[in-house]
Amino acid sequence: MLRVTATNLYHVGVLVIDLDAAMARFAEVLGVTFGEPRTVAAVVEEGGTTTERPLHVVYSLEGPPFLELIEAQEGGVWGGHHGEGLHHIGSWQSGLADRLAAMAAAGVTPEAVMTIDGTLIAAYLEPSHLHQTRVELVSPRSER
Repeated sequence: MLRVTATNLYHVGVLVIDLDAAMARFAEVLGVTFGEPRTVAAVVEEGGTTTERPLHVVYSLEGPPFLELIEAQEGGVWGGHHGEGLHHIGSWQSGLADRLAAMAAAGVTPEAVMTIDGTLIAAYLEPSHLHQTRVELVSPRSER
């Protein structure tokens, strides 16, 4: 069973239309500071299709939990059709591949799975399994 606790909950993801504008607004209203935005070349498998996508993200310097801003895309798990706002809760998950297999056996499936350079990095659980709350399970850096 996945237990999301203060020890493995490490970020809250927010989907935004304009990354720079969102950084400025969160800084203005909440006093949050951010690192440098970056683009990650992610390979995403969702809906039976695998595509390479540039993911534009930035993390707050304050945390944990950190605030992750993700620039919306045309479609898919980061698609603008989801609307701006809370996108997911991010949690470290050791043994991610085994955890996903166990969850699938229990009927909990991922909405999307992300790899970088062929290594499983993260999986977004289908929100319908958790009262429309998307959870991102992230493989710890030590396991990559």
